[in-house]
Amino acid sequence: MKYLKHVFPLLLAACSIDPAATNDYAGLGTSKLATQLKYSMFLGETAVDRSIGDLVNVPRVLNAADPLAALNALGFTCPAPPAAVCSYDGSAKSVIVSADRKDTRKFTTKVHIQARLENHGVDINSRLQKIDF
Repeated sequence: MKYLKHVFPLLLAACSIDPAATNDYAGLGTSKLATQLKYSMFLGETAVDRSIGDLVNVPRVLNAADPLAALNALGFTCPAPPAAVCSYDGSAKSVIVSADRKDTRKFTTKVHIQARLENHGVDINSRLQKIDF
């Protein structure tokens, strides 16, 4: 018990060493697709492809009478048939401040996603780009 009074301050001090990050997701929109992107877009293109693939490759989309309308409802922009490629564009702003407050990084992460309807499902291909602001 006497060591507990020393451990708690050490834990608090350790938490203050990490950099602080603030993300603004307004550029992603409010769709289900945008909500899914909040959790995967900073993990890379492979994570985005898998995350969005899990969102669209479900029976509700694949077995829909109009799969393009189902993708459109999730947040994609789909052209009129017979086109089979839908797309999504969005961005999120991030500010990362170092623990000593001497270094601040500000960047925008842009995301472009293409969803291609195929016989076996929806193929997802994403591109991420970071730009300083």
